Amino acid sequence: MSIWCPYNDIGNTEWADEPSRGVVRSYAVGWENHYPDDKVEQLSSLGAASIPDYCVPGHRDETGSALGPWLRLSVDGWDHLHHPNMKAALHRASLTVVLDEEAVTSLVADLTAWLARPKVHPTSESQQP
Repeated sequence: MSIWCPYNDIGNTEWADEPSRGVVRSYAVGWENHYPDDKVEQLSSLGAASIPDYCVPGHRDETGSALGPWLRLSVDGWDHLHHPNMKAALHRASLTVVLDEEAVTSLVADLTAWLARPKVHPTSESQQP
């Protein structure tokens, strides 16, 4: 039995009735000058999980309203090298890490700063002056 309580995944999920929470794609290693698209990058997912207080050593009688001090992040996707003149070699890949509160605070700050910036989206060549 796992002590981790997962949140709903972001990106590609195996649950057809789960609402979309955004798109997550693999990264085409070796093709850093390539703008991401749905032809090369593969659908992937990002998951998070926490530990309820009653699973933290010494807290068996807690209520379940507090959490342990670790957050688990998991990436499930594809490890692939890609070059425009070669066929991509795809392999399923997963990586899981745990973050303490300071690391989560840093990640939240980075993501919040990224979200606050204006975004531009690709346009077709015919629409550019």
